[in-house]
Amino acid sequence: MPEIYNRLKHSDVTKRPERVKLFLDKLKNGGSFLTVKGEFIFDKTEFERIEPEYTNRGYNTAVKGTVNGRRISLQYPKDFFKAPDLGGQPKGKFTAAEDRELLRMQKKLAAILKRDKVAAIDLKIGKRTVECAAIISTPQVGRYAPKADFSIVDSMNNQVGWISHKDGSSAKDFQQYGGMTDKGTNGEFKANKDFKAFISAMMIAATDGDIEEFDGLFSGDMFYREVKDPVVIRKAVYGMDYGKSAGYNNVDEFHLGEVIFKGGRGKYSLDSKHKGINGEIPTGDFAATYVTRYQKPDQTVLGMRIPSSRTGIFTAVFPPKTAEKV
Repeated sequence: MPEIYNRLKHSDVTKRPERVKLFLDKLKNGGSFLTVKGEFIFDKTEFERIEPEYTNRGYNTAVKGTVNGRRISLQYPKDFFKAPDLGGQPKGKFTAAEDRELLRMQKKLAAILKRDKVAAIDLKIGKRTVECAAIISTPQVGRYAPKADFSIVDSMNNQVGWISHKDGSSAKDFQQYGGMTDKGTNGEFKANKDFKAFISAMMIAATDGDIEEFDGLFSGDMFYREVKDPVVIRKAVYGMDYGKSAGYNNVDEFHLGEVIFKGGRGKYSLDSKHKGINGEIPTGDFAATYVTRYQKPDQTVLGMRIPSSRTGIFTAVFPPKTAEKV
C-alpha cells in the first residue's frame, strides 16, 4: 500500500517555532513519532545530543530508540513521516461529501495526537481496538466501490479499521444502504426466500395480480416491504463480506453525519448522530426496507431483467406516502 503521509523534511519542523517546541518536547518526554518502522520513541539520552543542534539548517542524524519495545536505529529526518501533529495531511482525493467529513475527522485526530504527544492512539471501533495513526478514504479494489468510505490506518501504514459513512442528520437524509442487483451483489441473493418473496409481491402489485403481464415499472411506481432476513440486512448495512474478517466490504461501524472522538489519554471511540456496530440490526426509522422504484435503465434481479427499475435496501422512512406496501 502507498505511504499515507509524505516523508518529513527538517525544514517542515524548523519553519514553525511551535513545531520545533513540540518535536523537542515529545523527544524529551517520551512522546512517539510516526516512522517507516512504526511508532518510534527516542532513547532518553538522545535529547541532550540532539537539542543543541536541532535548529541548524539541513540537520540530519542517526537516532536510537524503540518501536513496540524493540530497539532500533533510524535516520532523521529521512525515516520520519510528516504526521498531523507536524502539519501533515494524508494523501488522496475524495468525493465532496466524504471530503468534508474526512477532513473534519483528520483535523480532530491531528489535534488529539498533538495534545496527547503521540503518533497514534488506541481506537475502539466495532468490537475491536486498533492503533489509529491516520484516517483515509478507502481505496477501491477491483471493479466496484468498497462498502467502506473511510479506513483507519496504523503506524505501519496498514488499514486496520473500516467505516461506512452517510451524510446528513436523519434516516431521511441518505439514499440507501445498498443496491440489490445481481451485478452489484454478485448474485448473493438469487436463492434468498425473503428477497424472492418481495420481488414476486412487487410484480403482482405492479400488474394488479396478472404477473404474466409484468413488463417493468412506469413513472411514479414505487413498492416497498420491510426486510425480514437478518443476513440480508447485515450484508446491506455492513457489506457483502459480512460474517468474514473485518475489511473494506465488512465494515466495523456505520455512521451518519459528523463523527466525533470520545475518550482521552490515548484511548478513544467514535460516535455520531446514528451509529451502527457490525452485526447490529437497525430499527425504527433506520429499519432496512426493500424498495423497487421506477428508474431507467433496466436492471437484472434474481436473474430477471426488470425494465425501468431500481431495487435496493433503504431506510423505513424513505418510501413516500404514494408508495405501495406489498
